[in-house]
Amino acid sequence: MKINNMANKKHYVDYKVSVWLRIETTGKSVFNTASNSHTKPIEIIKNAFEKGHITSPDEIYSSIGLAHGGYLKPEIVLHGSEEFITPEENNNQATIEIYEKSDNPKVSDKLIWTNQTTLSESFENEN
Repeated sequence: MKINNMANKKHYVDYKVSVWLRIETTGKSVFNTASNSHTKPIEIIKNAFEKGHITSPDEIYSSIGLAHGGYLKPEIVLHGSEEFITPEENNNQATIEIYEKSDNPKVSDKLIWTNQTTLSESFENEN
């Protein structure tokens, strides 16, 4: 009987991957008022990483003043670079989750399985 109920429900699998993203510069130079010269945005980005002013690519947009002014293009996903991540590579957090879709848009979908060891064991005890 439980199998028939599940057959009528919609389900989906979410999984986590590592992927390369690209941030391209537009070729427009940044005017430095202190030195009265133009600098390429890629040099500003490289120097910021080297000096530890930024430590993640997200900070390229938010911390070094290149978000506005047309210096950067929107980031793009490099398709074909996806690699599956294991729970061990994800700080022992799940990297595969199976859900039962709710018919009610006000109710969250139900997580029915995950490859995270501690959660998987609790699902086995419930079912």
